[in-house]
Amino acid sequence: MERLRFTTSTPINAAVENTFDWVSNDRLKKLWMEGLVDITYNGTNGSLQEQHFIYKVKEGRTIQEYTGKYLSIEKYSLIAFRLSDSKKVMDMYYQFEPLSEQTTMVHTEIDIEFSDELTKFVGYSMKWFTKRSLLRNIQNLKQCIETGNTYPV
Repeated sequence: MERLRFTTSTPINAAVENTFDWVSNDRLKKLWMEGLVDITYNGTNGSLQEQHFIYKVKEGRTIQEYTGKYLSIEKYSLIAFRLSDSKKVMDMYYQFEPLSEQTTMVHTEIDIEFSDELTKFVGYSMKWFTKRSLLRNIQNLKQCIETGNTYPV
């Protein structure tokens, strides 16, 4: 099935280690990712990559719950995970490219696959909103890292 894909690349004035931590740390993620309510892991054994989790996101007036799992974690290089519900599967990739000691390029990609034609139609109709959310979250991440502040509520 055809996938909806969004990509962006954003330079952040911070070391790759710091930038990676802001994306990988759930507590820090809540400071820049709009709508993120909670992440709950199913089990505490094994590596983070082996664990499944529940990802709760406020979408409009409702809390949407996604089942998640990590696809790949390469320290200071890549974080990839999959979120899914009954209507769609979203693969999210954050790649970290050090440009200098204090500058990191964050390449972000989101691939969305819809479960049926109606959901696909709605998803494509709202793609401007999805892209805007991606760009806003990356700008929030940049602001949080570079200024030490959280995004405006």
